[in-house]
Amino acid sequence: MKATYNMTLEQLVVDRADLASDKMRTVATAAEAAGFDACNLTDHPFPDATWLKDGGHNAFDPLAALCFVAGFTTHIRLHTNIIVLPYRNPFLTAKEATTLDVLSKGRLILGIGVGYQETEYDALGVDFKKRGKLTDEALDAMKAAWSGEVVQFDGINFGAANNIQFPSPLQKPHPPIWCGGNGEIAMRRAAQRCDGWTPFFLPPGPVGDRHPDAITTVADLKVKVERIGELREAAGRSGPFDVSPMSPVRVSARTKEVADAFIANAADMAEAGVTWVGLGLPGVETSEMTENIAWFGEEVLPQLHAF
Repeated sequence: MKATYNMTLEQLVVDRADLASDKMRTVATAAEAAGFDACNLTDHPFPDATWLKDGGHNAFDPLAALCFVAGFTTHIRLHTNIIVLPYRNPFLTAKEATTLDVLSKGRLILGIGVGYQETEYDALGVDFKKRGKLTDEALDAMKAAWSGEVVQFDGINFGAANNIQFPSPLQKPHPPIWCGGNGEIAMRRAAQRCDGWTPFFLPPGPVGDRHPDAITTVADLKVKVERIGELREAAGRSGPFDVSPMSPVRVSARTKEVADAFIANAADMAEAGVTWVGLGLPGVETSEMTENIAWFGEEVLPQLHAF
């Protein structure tokens, strides 16, 4: 099993935006040195202010920020977790993704999703009710652009009559695409159109009970992984397919008990079909973050990589 490290804006900026680039360089370099397989950034270009006050989070532009990370790293994968495809013209997204893939020498993992914040859709001038159709359309359009051939594509909000994009991504036929979401539609999209699936755990109890597609246990996840397999088989697809949830085990301290709990849960997830696990680590000061990253690299990652 491989691990992708979540780099959050709150940890990288706090109240000093002028130090963000230095902090990101330090943290991403530490993650690479510790043996993390990927680092990831999420996507909220213009979030709702009330949502932010109620526990939401800001974000860098993931493709732009990961291009920065590509410049001072050599082998850690660069993972968008996730980028909301309907917010953007798909040909611009394809160009940005290609730029990152080429400049990083083929290290991009393109995590995608439909998003959920209707006010952000409104602010960006995109119809929230069409988000599913726009996502499927974007996947088709980007793959056409990445082919290196002349594209003819009639989209909902655009049309390509005789256009071509250069260069093509280094990864062929394109960077791996992982689709986020727990519901049947998202799972079908992942199985039929993508190369991986990024589900997420919700805590058991009132929070999980409010969501019909909630995953609260590894047993829940295993059922859905099996469903993904059925959908892929029905679509005539075979070959490698990644499953990459964020770990439900919070790494809150550098102790043997925490490490053992994380490893035990990861072993259960690997048995259920998980191939990657995502996580964040606590820390506000850069020194605390790098100490936690180094500890995780020494105490957990070697055992995790053995699964």
